[in-house]
Amino acid sequence: MQVAERKSEKKARPARTRPEKTGNDPKPSGRTVQIPDDLSEEQRAKVDSLTKEYASRIAELQKKLDNILTAEQKEARRAGQKKALAEGLKGVKLRTAADAAAGMTDKQKKQIDDLRKAISELSRERQATLQAILSEQQ
Repeated sequence: MQVAERKSEKKARPARTRPEKTGNDPKPSGRTVQIPDDLSEEQRAKVDSLTKEYASRIAELQKKLDNILTAEQKEARRAGQKKALAEGLKGVKLRTAADAAAGMTDKQKKQIDDLRKAISELSRERQATLQAILSEQQ
């Protein structure tokens, strides 16, 4: 009977609770600005306007990036990416392996690197601007 009593004691433990998430980012990191849920209408308008502005600029650069490779190169890149993922590669090593599989010309590599840098710079600029908006009014 002691075993049955121990089992019932284990079942009586309270369920674990997860901490409540704050902001709108499901996976916050050190590089992103958390946008609080309790913004004033003025703050929300500024944040929404900023988000739309940067989203359209980044989408334009992304479209240019998508048009650099041929259909065959895109397919070869996808296959190279799948292979690299299967090998356990991540991050820069994964991207490097996928890019190598695409067989890009030097001109294509330079165009892609330039566009990736521009997208990254816009993202950093957006984060800094968001931080400034939230800091001045929080």
